[in-house]
Amino acid sequence: GECLDALWHNSVADDGRRLRRFLTLFLTVATKPWGSDGVDWRVPRVHVWLPILDVLLRRLDDVSEWAPVEFARLAALWLMPVFGRLPLSERVAAAAISLAEQLATRQDAPDWQMRSPEEEVAQIYTAGLQAALWLPDRVAAFALDRARRGGEPDREPVLGHFTDRTLPPPEPWPDGPMRRVDETFRYLCLDQPGLVGLLRERPQTAREVLLALLIEPPLPRFMFEPLLCSADRGGALVHHSWRTVFHDRGPFQTFLRLQPEQGLETTVRLVNFATDRWAESPELGDGDVRAVDIEPWGRWFGNASVFCWYRADPSAPDGVAIALMSLEKWLYDLADAEGVTAVRPWLAAIVQGSHSVAFAGLLAAVAARHPELLKGELRPLLTKHELMAWDLDRANDHMLELHPWDGEVDYDHFWAWHRLPHRSQSLLSTTVSCRMLFDRDEQEFFADVRQLWFGSVEHEFGTDAAAADGLRHQLDPANWHCVQLCDQRWELSYHPPTEVRRIEEEWASASEPLRLRDDLTMCCRRLLDSQRVEWWDLRLNPWATREAPATPFTDDDAEQLWRRVQRLAEIGGDPSRVASAKEVRLFADGLCAAAAVLLLLKREWLRNWPDRETWCAETLVGTVLSQSLRGSRQDNPFYIAADRTWHGFCAEALPHLWAEAPHRTDLRQAVALLATDAFYSTTELLMRAAGAVRRPLGEDFGRLRVLRSEEHTSE
Repeated sequence: GECLDALWHNSVADDGRRLRRFLTLFLTVATKPWGSDGVDWRVPRVHVWLPILDVLLRRLDDVSEWAPVEFARLAALWLMPVFGRLPLSERVAAAAISLAEQLATRQDAPDWQMRSPEEEVAQIYTAGLQAALWLPDRVAAFALDRARRGGEPDREPVLGHFTDRTLPPPEPWPDGPMRRVDETFRYLCLDQPGLVGLLRERPQTAREVLLALLIEPPLPRFMFEPLLCSADRGGALVHHSWRTVFHDRGPFQTFLRLQPEQGLETTVRLVNFATDRWAESPELGDGDVRAVDIEPWGRWFGNASVFCWYRADPSAPDGVAIALMSLEKWLYDLADAEGVTAVRPWLAAIVQGSHSVAFAGLLAAVAARHPELLKGELRPLLTKHELMAWDLDRANDHMLELHPWDGEVDYDHFWAWHRLPHRSQSLLSTTVSCRMLFDRDEQEFFADVRQLWFGSVEHEFGTDAAAADGLRHQLDPANWHCVQLCDQRWELSYHPPTEVRRIEEEWASASEPLRLRDDLTMCCRRLLDSQRVEWWDLRLNPWATREAPATPFTDDDAEQLWRRVQRLAEIGGDPSRVASAKEVRLFADGLCAAAAVLLLLKREWLRNWPDRETWCAETLVGTVLSQSLRGSRQDNPFYIAADRTWHGFCAEALPHLWAEAPHRTDLRQAVALLATDAFYSTTELLMRAAGAVRRPLGEDFGRLRVLRSEEHTSE
């Protein structure tokens, strides 16, 4: 410390270059590894740091001018909460928040130009936020300022489309920011533990900051833009760059563990806000939004998609889905640690503050895991046939399982969460499995529910009244019978009335093609994606091939897949079952999905049956030649169906067949049609697959690239 003090003028003489170099080396030399993961976690050698910090704090003006980023790195490590209150911590905290405030002031100046990389800004902001343990009020004021919760919103008028009229900017949302939020600050709070200090010391401020980071500011709008919401996925919510939706993303779970009351209120406010904006979206029709009156909870809004937001339904904003997953995980952990009784007051708080059926879906999952709650706090879930029907569809729907980005989360942890045993349990099956439906004390309750449904089912469901009526019959204990199995065990079997059975069989027969198609396309897409490591995954994570285990696909699985696709082909060959061109395309999706998977993943197995191999190849080629339609391109980033239709599956499989027979005319014609397909994602998949077999294709691969380039130029 004395040497540094004596040489200080030399250290800052060359624009502080020597000082910056010294502090960078000091951060490595004066720390030691900590724990088994010592490369990432290092502990300061306190006796070495104290004299150096004393000099830096006494000469803070020079440090702020010449080495603010290097000092911020030192301060961030010294102020880590895990180390406790080290000596000089309060002075270091004051210096760190001062640097952050100075940077914020410069950023807000009209003549501010971004001269420092975002990483350096992040270092200074990180150190300032970690000072919350010592200076909570000052850090809270800084966080509120960076979240743009104060001041006046921008009031500049905006010129409308095709007119000289000017329009006023929209008003800010009550929980939203007044102006645009700095993306670096948002990243530190949502992707890094920047808010942990405020979560501990000022939870109300942390709640306000978190909501402001997730809600859009009052952005300028044009004349024909909707006034209340944006056009996609929840509206008025920030589309943050969470690529994998999981409960360990963001600060939500940490918030619930440290400050459960404020954490729960944050989630409730966010979900209610997203539901309100979703209900106001101009893309929804009159019948897409439902108001479900749940006694005694009140009126909740949503539909089947909102009900599944906690399972990351495609219509759910990422932040909302992560918040709901975090709440679900926290409730499970609390029940496992302290018993179901500890969860009951929090369930009551959710019911009291919510008006979104997204929470009804979450509560239905909690009830499936802990059926005893259906006899108490969660009993109202059983009184509404809408909720029962949506939950039954959710339990039978495997499309909600998402595929994580390689290397971003632990795969075993991810799939264990999405495949918890109670995921396949609906509210109806839960009442049966826990014998609640047959409990004498509950017979009066279920009789009242059936009577209530009988009077409202036709009015509420319209054309789906028959399906809802069948659900009502399943809540009748008289339609359940005990059947003795061969091993002296008994199981319950449902025997509906004759008329109900006939209606259910007709419905199952009519919906079989669509269910087969959806199951095949989703299953096959998941198999193909698990076998492939994308080039951008390798850039983000060079070890992606080792951390992303492929989904196992055995010979028995291939045989089962073959039988299912042949069943779909049998239905598609019946003219009475295929009534429109749209249905023909739907059949082609499922057929091409299975054919592509068998050709790409089970080629050796397929060679044992030449007729099957021929069928797969002819299905792919024949589909492209008969159904490729020229038309305008649709470059919609939210259009996800292209890779789950025959377009995408043919594009991935046909280049491999073409490489085996480069001179086959039908294969060359099919590949050319795919190269000029109506969807950009099809040509992307085609070029990626062709690039994998470019050597056997030889000059034909270059011709394909030229064809694709000419098509792109002609647009």
